[in-house]
Amino acid sequence: MGSLPHAEQPCLTLDEVIRRRAETHASQTLLSYPTTDSDFVNYTGADLDRLTRLAAHHYAEAFAQLDEETRPNGPSSTVALVGVSSLDYYITFLALQRLGLSTMFISPRLADQGFTHLLTSTHCTVVIASGPSQADMSRIRSLSSPSLTFALIPLHPITTSPSPSAPPPKPLPPCTPDPAHPQRFIIHSGGTTGLPKPVPLVARSWLAQAAAIAARMPRATTLSTLPLFHSFGLATLLRCLAAGAPLALLSAARPVTAGAVLAALDATGAGALVTVPYVLKFLGEANDEGEGGKGGVFERLARLQQVVAAGSAVPDALGDALVVGAGVRLFHLYGLTECGALMEPSRVAPELWNWVTPLPDAAPFLEFERVGGEGEDGEGGEPLYHLTVLPGLAAKVLSDDASGRYATKDLFRRHPSLPNHWKFAARLDDIVVLVNGEKADPVPLEVAVTKNPLVAAAVVFGAGRDALGMVVVASERAAGWSGDEVVRGILPDLQRGNEGVPAYARVAEEAVLVMAAGTKWPCTDKGTVVRKAFLRQFEGEIEAFYARREEARSGAEEEGDEVGPLDDAGVRDLVRRTVRGELRLAERGVALADDSDFFALGMDSLQATNVRSRLLKGVSLGGRSLATNVVFDHPSVELLTTHLLEVRAGQENEQQSAHDLAMRLLEKYTTFDQPPPAPSTATPPEQESVLLTGATGALGIHILSTLLPNPAIRTVHCLVRAPSAATALSRLTAALSRSHLHPTNPHQLSKISAIPCDLSSPDHGIASLPPAMLAAITATTTRVIHAAWSVDFNRSLRSFDAAENPILESLHPWTAVADGMGYGQSKWVAEQIIRNGGAGDGGGRGLGLRTRILRVGQLCGDTLHGMWNPSEAVPATVQAALSIGALPFVNGDEELSWLPVDVAARAVVELAFAETETEGDEESCKVWHVENERRHSQALDPCDSRLLLSWTSCTDSIANAKGIQMV
Repeated sequence: MGSLPHAEQPCLTLDEVIRRRAETHASQTLLSYPTTDSDFVNYTGADLDRLTRLAAHHYAEAFAQLDEETRPNGPSSTVALVGVSSLDYYITFLALQRLGLSTMFISPRLADQGFTHLLTSTHCTVVIASGPSQADMSRIRSLSSPSLTFALIPLHPITTSPSPSAPPPKPLPPCTPDPAHPQRFIIHSGGTTGLPKPVPLVARSWLAQAAAIAARMPRATTLSTLPLFHSFGLATLLRCLAAGAPLALLSAARPVTAGAVLAALDATGAGALVTVPYVLKFLGEANDEGEGGKGGVFERLARLQQVVAAGSAVPDALGDALVVGAGVRLFHLYGLTECGALMEPSRVAPELWNWVTPLPDAAPFLEFERVGGEGEDGEGGEPLYHLTVLPGLAAKVLSDDASGRYATKDLFRRHPSLPNHWKFAARLDDIVVLVNGEKADPVPLEVAVTKNPLVAAAVVFGAGRDALGMVVVASERAAGWSGDEVVRGILPDLQRGNEGVPAYARVAEEAVLVMAAGTKWPCTDKGTVVRKAFLRQFEGEIEAFYARREEARSGAEEEGDEVGPLDDAGVRDLVRRTVRGELRLAERGVALADDSDFFALGMDSLQATNVRSRLLKGVSLGGRSLATNVVFDHPSVELLTTHLLEVRAGQENEQQSAHDLAMRLLEKYTTFDQPPPAPSTATPPEQESVLLTGATGALGIHILSTLLPNPAIRTVHCLVRAPSAATALSRLTAALSRSHLHPTNPHQLSKISAIPCDLSSPDHGIASLPPAMLAAITATTTRVIHAAWSVDFNRSLRSFDAAENPILESLHPWTAVADGMGYGQSKWVAEQIIRNGGAGDGGGRGLGLRTRILRVGQLCGDTLHGMWNPSEAVPATVQAALSIGALPFVNGDEELSWLPVDVAARAVVELAFAETETEGDEESCKVWHVENERRHSQALDPCDSRLLLSWTSCTDSIANAKGIQMV
C-alpha cells in the first residue's frame, strides 16, 4: 500500500486528485473491483488516470454530437448518472469530474415522478444510464412534458486491458476551478417524506472534509458495500483518494450477502469495512447461525482495524454485541448529505461507541435545542434535543430559513456527565403523537422486533389514536407461516422492546398486524423504511384493526372469538389478570390487592383504555357497553368487578355521591395516629432546611432557584421521582439547565439534596434510604413546600383515595369542585386535610402545625427568558399558527390572568417563610391566591384581525390541508 511522505494540501478538484495519485501511487493499488466474490482486479494510480482519460475523451466526443440546447458546458451544466455502482459507473463519474462538469447521482430504484422531479429541478440536459436504467429513462423521456428535454447516453464499458499497440490516451487539459461557478456533486434525499430532494455538494468543500476525516482514521485498505449514489459511499471514495488508501468494492452485479462481505475481506486483505447498519444486521444473523463457525463472523470483524457504519443508527444491542461482546472497533459516524460529516464516536471508552462528539470543524456550528416540556421527556426523564446546523459551516449547502440555519430533524440525548457527548434517539418526524398528546418514540420497538430473523420490516402506527400498533412484514424465513405463528415467534423481542419504552408507548401482542413473506414495502436503497409511504400502503389494514377494536369497545365480540360465560369469580380473576398484565406488576414485583388503586400503581389513561377494551372482549355484557371512563370511575379490582357484574345483570349502578365520598375521605385521612412534637418557634435562620416536592416542574424548579441563594437556608431536600440518587440529581440539574437557572456558585449547588422517591407509595419511597439519612432529613426539616400533584382530569374523586397513598395533601392549583371533576374535588379534600393538620376543625384533631394553602393561577413563561412549556394550550396554539397562518379568535368576555412562573415562585417562597400566625389563632391555616392582579380580556388583541379565524375555520383549514374528514 502506498503512503504519503508528508502532509499534502487538499486538492480543489477530483482532476487534481487523480493527477496527484498518478504520481504518488503510479504502481500502487488505489481501486479493486471483483470479477467473482473472491477474484479482484487491482487498479493503480496510473491505471486510474489512464481509464478516466479514456472515458473522458469518449464522453467529450459524445457530447459534441448533441445540439446546443442539451450539450453540457462547464460546471454549470449537470450530467446525471443512473445505474448500479459498477466499475464503469465509478470511472464515468471521475471522468465527468475531470471534464469540469457537475454530476448528479440518481438511484435506479426511484419512481418515475422522482426521476422527473430531479431532472426538472436541476435543469439536467444529459443522462448517462446503464443496463435496465436505459429503458426506464427512455420511457420517462417519452412520457414527460415538453419542458423536460434531455439527451440519453449509454454508460460506456471501459476497456481495462488495451492491447500493447494501442496508443496511450491523449492528455486532458487541467480542470481549473471557477469560484463563481463551483463544480458540484448532486446527491438526492431518499424521498422518505415526499419527492426526492436534490442536494448540491460543492466539490472543493467535500474534498477538504475528506482529507480532514482521513487524517483521523487508520490508513488501511477499505472494503465498501455502499453504492456511489449514497453520500456516504461518495465520501468513502473521496476519503480513500485523499489519503492514498486502497478502496475495494463489491460487485454491483451481485447481492450484498454476509458471505460476499467475508469473502471480499479475505481476498483483498482489507483492514477496514465501510457499510450501513442494515448490512451489519445480517452479518449479526450470520454470526448467530454459525457461518464460519459460531461467532466466527464477529471474530473476523474484530481483526479489522475499523468497522465504519453510517446512514442510520446502529441498534444498541447489535453495537454492544460487536464492541463489548466481540471487541470490534466500531466507528459510527454521524453526518448529513446537506451538511457533511458532523460528529464522530467518543474516544473516552470503547463501550461508548454509540455516543458521538462534534468534529472540530463542525463543533462551532452545531446547536442542540431541547424539545417538549417537563413530562414530555424520554424514558427515565431524559430530555431530547433537536440538532440544528448554523450558518457558516463550509460543507452545509441547504438552509431552512432566511437566517441560514438547517434543522436536521434528528433528536439526541445528552450524556449525563460527559460534556459534548450525544446519542441519537429518533427522527423528529418519527415521533408518534397519540390522541392524548403523549409522544411515543417508535424506534426502540421497531429495532427490537426487526432484529428477529422472521421479520423483514416493522413499523409502529397510532398517530392520533389512543394506542399503538405495529405492522410486521414477515421475512422469507417465515414463508407459509400464519400471522399468529409469526407473532408467537417474535413475541420475546416485542416484550423486550416494550420493556425499554414508557407504558403508553408499548404495543400489545394483539396489536401486531402481520403481512405475508414476499410482501413488497417501500424502502430506500439503504434498506430504510419509507415510513409515510409504508403506513399509506397498509392504511386499509390499520383502519380495519381500529374498527375491530372499536367494535369490541361497544360490546360486540369479534367474529371467531369463543369467549365462554364467566361466573362472578371468573370476572374478578379476569379483571385482576388484565390489570396485572397491563401494569406489568409481576415484573415489578408489586402485589395487586382487591382494594389497590390502579392509578396509585401507575396506571395512565392509555392503559385504562386498554383495560376497558380487553374487558369488553372477555366479559359478555348482553349487548350493553361500558362508559368510556369506567376504569377511572371504578379504580380497583373490587370496584371494577362489582360494576361489571351489575352491568351484566342489567342493574342500575348507583354511584356514591361525590359529596358523601369526600366526607368519607376527609374522615379517613384526618385521623392522625401520633402528633409530631410541637414546632419550635425560634428556629435560627441558619438552620432552615426545606423539603420540596415537584422540583423538576416549571414552578418547582423556580422555587428551588429562589431558595438556593437565600443565606438563611442550609439545605433543600428535593423529592424527585427517580430510581437512584444519581438519577434524581441528573433530573434536577437538567431541569435547572433547560430553564436557564443552573447556579454558578458552588455553595448554592451544595445546598441541593436530591432524594429519590415514589410519591405514590405509602412512605413516598424514602423508607429505603439509609436510616441515618432519613433521620437527618426528619430532624432538620423546618419547612415543607409540596408542589407536586398528578394532573389528570379523567380521574374520579374515588381514585385519589389510594390504599398505597394514604397521605393526601397538595399546594397545587385549585379547580372549583362544582365542575364535577375528580381532580378539583380532590383539591377540596386536600385543603380540608391541611386545615385539620393545622389548628384543626374544632374537633380536637389539630396538630398545631402552621399550614398555608396557596391557590396558584395560570402560569406563563418567566420574565427573563420567556421559557413556557410548548405543550400547554397557548404556546401550542401559537406554534400551530406558524403552520396554519392564522390564530383562533376567542369570542366572549373571558378574562386571562397569566402570572410569570418566576414571579409565582418568589410569591410561594415569601408566603412559605412569612411569620404571620399567632399562637392560638383559629385561622392559622391561611388561604392565599397567587395570581396576577391585572387581567386581559383578549390575549391576541395586538394581532392583525385578518390573522384571527374562528375555531371552526381553523379546524376546517387543517382538515382540508391534511385530507382529514371532520366528524
